[in-house]
Amino acid sequence: MITTTLAGCFGGDEEPAPDEGDDTPEPTPTLDDWDVYYVTTSDDLPNCDGDTLGRLYYVIADAAFQACTDTDWITVDLTGPMGPAGADGVNGTNGTNGTNGTNGTNGTNGTNGTGGADGVDGADGADGAQGEQGPPGANGTDGQDGQDGANGMDGQNGADGSASPNTMLTRVSASPVSLGCISGGRVIEQGLDNGDGGGTAQNGILEIGEVDYTTTYCSRLLDEAELVNDLFIGTAGGGAASITVMGTRLYFSANDGISGQELWAYETTNDSTWLVSDTYSGSGGGFPEYITVMGTRLYFSANDGISGYELWAHETTNSSTWQVADIQSGSGSGYADYITVMGTRLYFVATCTSTPFNQCSHELWAHDTTTGVTQQMANICYDCNGFPQHLTPMGNRLYFEAGDYSSGRELWVYGIIEHTTTYN
Repeated sequence: MITTTLAGCFGGDEEPAPDEGDDTPEPTPTLDDWDVYYVTTSDDLPNCDGDTLGRLYYVIADAAFQACTDTDWITVDLTGPMGPAGADGVNGTNGTNGTNGTNGTNGTNGTNGTGGADGVDGADGADGAQGEQGPPGANGTDGQDGQDGANGMDGQNGADGSASPNTMLTRVSASPVSLGCISGGRVIEQGLDNGDGGGTAQNGILEIGEVDYTTTYCSRLLDEAELVNDLFIGTAGGGAASITVMGTRLYFSANDGISGQELWAYETTNDSTWLVSDTYSGSGGGFPEYITVMGTRLYFSANDGISGYELWAHETTNSSTWQVADIQSGSGSGYADYITVMGTRLYFVATCTSTPFNQCSHELWAHDTTTGVTQQMANICYDCNGFPQHLTPMGNRLYFEAGDYSSGRELWVYGIIEHTTTYN
């Protein structure tokens, strides 16, 4: 720290001391009346006490004055009031002008004006001189024929009609060409002469409204095999498995490429084919097998995608289809193979869920259509699978091929009255 006295460096001349008793106010002290010191930084200031009270220090680092008061060092602002603003300076000289820009490109040409209106047509020229007479024209067409002459006299009355409205009339005609009866055919219509359907009663003529029965006979001689129906359009093939006859219809398993392998029917009298039931909805296919006729019903093994392959039935009189029995409960398949009809029962080969499993695996089962009961009828192989096949009824017995550990596969028989199973 450098401490230097600056007395006498500030302020003007000293004023003379006033006389005692003079009423002139005491003049304001100036820097000439102070001992002024300076230090480099505020850290260099001495302690503010009785020795330094009233001293004025100039701090170089702060460019400011500090004085020791009765409280502590304080900064003293000795800056005078701001002077008036100076006059504006003289404007600078203008810069040189920039160079001219390049010329812009020419605009596009304007569009052509619309064409002028057409001029007025000129006046017609004068008529030319008359030409020579042409040759004679051709003869006209013949006139219309004259009116028909008067009707001739009525003929004699015909014979009287039927004596009774209960008289049965018969009409025989050729079969329609659409049936394709290339080897001959007849349509036989029968009905009472009773005036039904707006006809005339007892006139001896079988009219359309009076027809009660129609029988068609059609003969077709096939000299070669022909396609009945292309269910699966293209080369993939729809198949026709497990074909079964019921009346004039064929029932079979086939695939049309949409519903998967399902139960179909073909009517031989009108050459129509249709889907009978979609057991496994969608394109999955229920794969019906062992289609068997019993009365007006069809029994078969099929899969609905939920219960696996089980025994199903279809009633042809009302087109209803349902699952007959869930032999192996759950999604496992109980199957119903080699379905055979004996009286009111269906015999078949099936598999159930049991402990141990082999006691009912691929053994002889039956379904009673009168009671709705489905049960196992024989356990041919107690610790293996009997696998009965080729079930053949004869009287009150059922013959089939099966096997066990002791004899291998042999001819077996089941007595439906005795409920016994033996092998020969």
